[in-house]
Amino acid sequence: MYFQDTGEFELECYEQNTANPERTELWPNRNFRVRFYEEPREQVPIQRTKHAAIPIQTPFGDHCILAADALFEILNRLIFCHRIFQKFQESTWPVLSAHLAQLSEFFSTNEKSPFFVTMGKIESIEESIINSLENYKKIPANSVRNAKKDGFTVKNLRNELVNLGVASLFPEIQEYAEAVYSEVFKLKKQEFLRTCDLFDAVEKCLLLCIFKRFPNVNYYEAINLDINQNEMQTQIVDLTSQLEDKNLKIEELKDHVNQLNRREKISNNKISKKENHVKKLQEKNQELLIRNSHLEQSNMNLLEEITAISREGLGSPEDPKNRLLRLEKIWNRILMDIN
Repeated sequence: MYFQDTGEFELECYEQNTANPERTELWPNRNFRVRFYEEPREQVPIQRTKHAAIPIQTPFGDHCILAADALFEILNRLIFCHRIFQKFQESTWPVLSAHLAQLSEFFSTNEKSPFFVTMGKIESIEESIINSLENYKKIPANSVRNAKKDGFTVKNLRNELVNLGVASLFPEIQEYAEAVYSEVFKLKKQEFLRTCDLFDAVEKCLLLCIFKRFPNVNYYEAINLDINQNEMQTQIVDLTSQLEDKNLKIEELKDHVNQLNRREKISNNKISKKENHVKKLQEKNQELLIRNSHLEQSNMNLLEEITAISREGLGSPEDPKNRLLRLEKIWNRILMDIN
């Protein structure tokens, strides 16, 4: 990896178990300063948002990004901010191509390894291109229109390319519409394609045309980077979808478990009520058995009393009042046993 800025390169390489922990070497035909370290220093991750890379601080205090990211960012601003590709036609392509020549020179296919470009250099390239196209600045150009609430189709994308006027410069752009649409559709993050997705589709169609017209531009790394990003985004979308499905299944299982718990609780309550009812019936039955036993015993006692009274009434002339008193006592005892 190296930092590229106006033809001068800075590179920090790491090599373990080196005899000289730190040394500077000059590579032939290039102004390289290479520092070798026995142990790797702090590694800074390369991070990106959807449309831009996060700059990394260089050893010299300024900031840089990968050349592939730099190329994409420059082209993105030329497409949407300055709209230069809408101000030319196929017949005037050689003129535009001449103004874009420095892209071919800077991002050359001679560079086989990935490299970094300082933010200052990126701004310098963009400013140089725009200044050279000053005469075309006032040419009107349409903006990308908003997508409908229910998204957009391949036909809508083709119509938008015509509306922007880029089909006049790149007639072949319509050939890429269907493939680009399929890719953008796979990466959509909501139910319907949005205006931001339409911007992405227009940009991808234009990039394919631009790279085809500039065979000397080192876009292979850029395309591979974009493909890797798309693959990662696709994987993220797939994983997110799988996670949502699993979460949905988990919620469904939770609901099912809750329903089973409620049913079990209701069933347990019913069983408990039945058990309590059975217990009460058993207790009542026991009480009735006891009372029945008492009544049987009382009946036996009464029978004995009545038998004794009968015998007395038949056997000896006793005072009737005494017999009535004894019968009254027996009757009271019967009432007590009943209650």
